[in-house]
Amino acid sequence: MDTQQIMRTSLRLAGFKSVPADSEIHVKGRRIRKVLVAIDVGVAELLLARDLGCDAVIAHHPAGGRARLDGYKVFLRHIDQLKEYVLWSCNITQTTMTRPLAPPRSFACL
Repeated sequence: MDTQQIMRTSLRLAGFKSVPADSEIHVKGRRIRKVLVAIDVGVAELLLARDLGCDAVIAHHPAGGRARLDGYKVFLRHIDQLKEYVLWSCNITQTTMTRPLAPPRSFACL
């Protein structure tokens, strides 16, 4: 497996059509058989991966590059998702209850 195949598989499993703004491949690789996966990766984790005979390392939080610079775009997507959830929640509340509950103070049902 190579890094492009890993990325395509990850996107398919997550249901994404494109690579999120906070994700990227820092070092391309081929013939990957053993991978260290971690939340944060620093020098210690890279040395551990090497000592364990790993061919690649996958980190949840980007260390740098384009993913680090464009990562804020993911938070913009979170705002849209939160708005959708609040509208959905308010709609469910208003259509299923005879007397709707007041919306949370920090959000307004439109």
